[in-house]
This record gives sequence, structure tokens and C-alpha cells, in this order.
Amino acid sequence: MNPKRQATLALLIPAAVKCFAEGLDTVRHISKEAGLPPATIHYYFKTKDELYEHCVKLAHTDPTRRDYAKILVRYYTDSDDLRNAQDVLARYHG
Repeated sequence: MNPKRQATLALLIPAAVKCFAEGLDTVRHISKEAGLPPATIHYYFKTKDELYEHCVKLAHTDPTRRDYAKILVRYYTDSDDLRNAQDVLARYHG
């Protein structure tokens, strides 16, 4: 992974997880938390769901990010789209 992408994702992913957990899940909220323009988020992830799926994947594949799983489950526990979240989690739960 190139250094610029790595640095951007290092800001974006924790901010996204925090925003998802707080229910502030718009691209605008996530970009503000990360200190990045919204266009940057769309450059790396076409949709908010794609960003969420990336966070879930990290939670289940990167040992340093295991705490994300608990946070992200909380986000969808309060969401209308719980079935979709369960499908996403099932894909990456290992």
C-alpha cells in the first residue's frame, strides 16, 4: 500500500468506526471527524456501506483492530438494517 493511502486510511478508518458507533454515520460526519474532505472518502470508498464493510473486514482480519467488531455491532444494533449487518458480519467472521 502506498504511503499516502496508508496515511489517509489511518485517519479515516478510526474516525468512521467512531462515527458509526455514535450513529453519526453520514459521509459529512465521518469526514469532519477524520479531518478530510468528503471527496476523499468517496475516492477510497464508493459508498458508506463499502466503508462500513471495510471496517468490519478489518475487525475480523486484523488482530490490532478486534475492538472494532464490538463497536460496529453496536452501530447496527440500533439500525433498521440489522439483517444486512448480520450478513456483512457473517462474511468476515472467522
